[in-house]
Amino acid sequence: MVLPWGVFLLTGAAVHARAGGHAHRAPPSRLELTDLGTTQHQVAGGPGDNRQLVWLNETGHETARCLDGSPYAFYIWPGNSSDWSIFINGGGWCLTEGLCEARAGTALGSSKGYNISGAWGPPPGNINGGPPAYTCQGLDSNCTRVFLPYCDGSCFTSSRPSPWPVNGSNASLSFRGMDNLDSTLDVLASQFGLGQAKRVVVQGGSAGGLSTYLHVDHIADRVRAANAGAAGGASPGASAATPSGEIGDVGSVRVVGRPVAGFFIDEENFNPGTPSYAQDIQYGVTMFNSTPVLSSACMAAHPTQLWKCWMAPYAAPFVRESIFAVQSRFDEFQLKCLLGLPCFAHQSFEPPFLPSTCNDTERAAIVTFGAALLSQLQPLLKAKPDTGTWLVSCIQHDVVCPLGGVQEEDAFASWLAGGELGREIGYRWFDTCGHNGTTPCDLGDHCAPPHF
Repeated sequence: MVLPWGVFLLTGAAVHARAGGHAHRAPPSRLELTDLGTTQHQVAGGPGDNRQLVWLNETGHETARCLDGSPYAFYIWPGNSSDWSIFINGGGWCLTEGLCEARAGTALGSSKGYNISGAWGPPPGNINGGPPAYTCQGLDSNCTRVFLPYCDGSCFTSSRPSPWPVNGSNASLSFRGMDNLDSTLDVLASQFGLGQAKRVVVQGGSAGGLSTYLHVDHIADRVRAANAGAAGGASPGASAATPSGEIGDVGSVRVVGRPVAGFFIDEENFNPGTPSYAQDIQYGVTMFNSTPVLSSACMAAHPTQLWKCWMAPYAAPFVRESIFAVQSRFDEFQLKCLLGLPCFAHQSFEPPFLPSTCNDTERAAIVTFGAALLSQLQPLLKAKPDTGTWLVSCIQHDVVCPLGGVQEEDAFASWLAGGELGREIGYRWFDTCGHNGTTPCDLGDHCAPPHF
């Protein structure tokens, strides 16, 4: 069985392939919140679904905004306050003012369409909108689940206090991604018991996977600070630091990252003269004012190229918390949109797929890309021996495939618990199909051609 995971990049829609509905729970208490100035009861109405939509402008966090200036909001399914699953939505990014202006009129740049039914929010099949048995994997089956919509275009790294003008237009953009994240954590700590958390899984797909690499340490700091505040120590918004400046293990809180399809590599475009992904990022990081948010340890290692710390290959080795990286060696989005292979220009991200038109040169570029991704993953694996991996050799994006009859959620749960499954390989699962993983192979319906 192939499990689509998380959020497909272009639509923001998410699906999964597990059967079953929500676990039965008591009827939710009704929480009165405001949707763009209209007071509504923002709780789910279906039996067994205690989903709540929380608007941050109604909690005193007026500066948490989407690209178009609309207020930020998040979804939460309260459950066991000791176990938390925090899912960060994906959906690409916008690295120029023009792209961000276009994005501002969509669910990836505005909250104007968010509502409790899931429109412009998490549909029933999303990782945190799906059955708890799937979304809380590795945790208590009734864990507290949080879904963070993505409407800033910067992987939650933008930090400009004032609206940013768009040249040649009367429009302006709100770059408040980091404030969206921090304000959400403030409310989770003050209203939903984040300070009681003992195990937290931070996860996301595609751009949400990149956000996981970039923010899992900060989220861990905030969770531990909330724990210290709940215990009568630091306030919920403060960092719980040891005298050396390192974040301590306050109350034995464990926070881990589970990035899916978020390892976007530094690779030249296939087409000579076309700017690379890394070149585009250099402008975007400046426009967003992202550097105050990025890893200080990473930036110390790249003092003249701070923008690199917005990229997973450079940022991931400096992540402090434990990581279970889920990735395709032949990520279809990267082959199509970042590498720019012409034979993927019209290919779908999900079945039915078109027959492959890749010529020998393009097929060779696919193999070279796979080798480059594995090479750029090595610094993370060497720097963090506790890193778990699930690396498949299927051309896909944001889809989780089984390996050798083992399901990824079982491998992750074992890694999280220090279980037997995968222990003998250090919880590092590498696909050996396709010439020992070096060429793309067909693992099922969600693997795009060509298959070598």
